[in-house]
Amino acid sequence: DAKTQKLSAPQIKQYREADGKFYFKIVAADGTLLLQSPGFDNPREPGQLIGRLKMGDAAAAAKVQPWWQAGADGAAAVAALVAQQAAD
Repeated sequence: DAKTQKLSAPQIKQYREADGKFYFKIVAADGTLLLQSPGFDNPREPGQLIGRLKMGDAAAAAKVQPWWQAGADGAAAVAALVAQQAAD
C-alpha cells in the first residue's frame, strides 16, 4: 500500500540554523539520522541537491556519500527516496 510505503520511507527535512546557513537531513521512519548535510549559504543549493537525489542522480549520491552517518545504509536511503518520488 502506497501510504504504508510513504510512512516507512526516509524523510527529508530542510531547515535554517542560527548560523544563517541552510541544511538538510535524511531521517529513517524510526527517527534514526541517516544523513546530515553541511551548511549551504544559498537556500537553493540543498533543494537542488535533494531534487537530484530523488531523480537517482549517481553524481549527487556520490557527493553526499561522505555525509552518511556511521552505520547508515546510504544506498538504501537514496533508493527509498527515488521510490518515493516515483510513487508521488
